[in-house]
Amino acid sequence: MKDKKKWGIFIIILIVMVIVVFYTWYSQREMVLSDPLWEEIYISGSGITVSGTVLYAKDKEFIIDVIREDAPTSRAPSLYIVSENSKIWQKNRWEKLKKAPKEGTLVMMYIPFSQEVAGLYVDERYTYVYGEVTKWDKETITVNKKQYDISNAYIENKANSREDVLAILSLKENEVVYAEIWPKELVDIPIIIEKAKEYWADSGFIPKDIDVYWHDGWIITGYQYPFKDRLNLAKRMFFSADGSEFVWEKEFLPFDELEMQVKYANKVYQNSFEQVLLSDLAQDKEALTVAGEDYRGEVYYYFPSEGLDVLYTKQLWDKDTLTVWKEVFVDGDPSGQ
Repeated sequence: MKDKKKWGIFIIILIVMVIVVFYTWYSQREMVLSDPLWEEIYISGSGITVSGTVLYAKDKEFIIDVIREDAPTSRAPSLYIVSENSKIWQKNRWEKLKKAPKEGTLVMMYIPFSQEVAGLYVDERYTYVYGEVTKWDKETITVNKKQYDISNAYIENKANSREDVLAILSLKENEVVYAEIWPKELVDIPIIIEKAKEYWADSGFIPKDIDVYWHDGWIITGYQYPFKDRLNLAKRMFFSADGSEFVWEKEFLPFDELEMQVKYANKVYQNSFEQVLLSDLAQDKEALTVAGEDYRGEVYYYFPSEGLDVLYTKQLWDKDTLTVWKEVFVDGDPSGQ
């Protein structure tokens, strides 16, 4: 009888130990899998990881204030698309992403060489608040008529102490840990993008990548391709503060992935890294004609009056020194495509 009782106690202890071991393993597994297994959605070939805050979302398009590894976009709100193959990390697995993530959420994404999201991760450790600010100072902020303590939060103040602003708050255990302050004009970004797309479409330009930012009005840039893996045309438009008035448009010389090639007058030019002094050229300064500028608006290209065999660019730090760009042919196709 005693032996049976001992065996019963032993079996109970064994069962409890198994339960404890399983629970410990499962808890560790849950903790590990709380971060997405990105390798499961990496597409063969190249791509990049981007992160930022969702500023606008409608159906399958959304805009995030992006931090991104590639050019042309460095940090400016950019447009992304949910495709049939897009996935979101939920419940410790990748599931089909059916629509754009919610406004005001922080996201991390993997993007192949397109603007179509391959994998998207929303940091669910935080609660996100997005809305109009009616009052704020160093200690508190009122968003959507509710007051929050921001005395211990990191503030990304993009509105330069303006009163008419929007805010995006990240809360952890009801405490604001991060806050972004934006000009209220932010709500007009979707309208500006649609206006620009319609305007460009009339001229046959269909951008696959768009960024937009505010500087005493709306500056929106469209790129022919999402990434600089080929000669890529860029066009920029400027709208008035309320977005109702088109002010000006500018077109830049097509550029390549490494900014080593440009296209002008159906010719492709490559940076030779050769330099010449302006004073050593046969022609004087007035004989150089502007061909165009780069998509940042920082570097101008010039060609000499006698022909288009070469282009020149000025050094930003030395306006008397020119870099020589020589005509090349890319795979027998002068367009470089």
